[in-house]
Amino acid sequence: MTSALAASSALNAESKAAVHEVLGEGGPLAQNSVPATSPPGAARAYALDALGHGYAIGFVVCGSAALFSALLVVTALRGRTAQDDTAQPEDAAGRTSLTTG
Repeated sequence: MTSALAASSALNAESKAAVHEVLGEGGPLAQNSVPATSPPGAARAYALDALGHGYAIGFVVCGSAALFSALLVVTALRGRTAQDDTAQPEDAAGRTSLTTG
């Protein structure tokens, strides 16, 4: 957001200084909460762009983690059903015998 402000010709020097003060204290979220009529409020569009970019990255990261965990669960469950199909030996009374070793 700071580089976009430096390249902006729409803001005067007073507004740029005020925006940098607000950004230094609280970042884009603080910049977004400043009233639009105040000098730092002129850069509200830049703050909304920065917040939108941050949320988009967060959604991609969370979606990727959810997909990876779903694939991990499917892989683990498929491996488990193959192991459960093997029958355990039973004794003459119909009980499952306990083997050691």
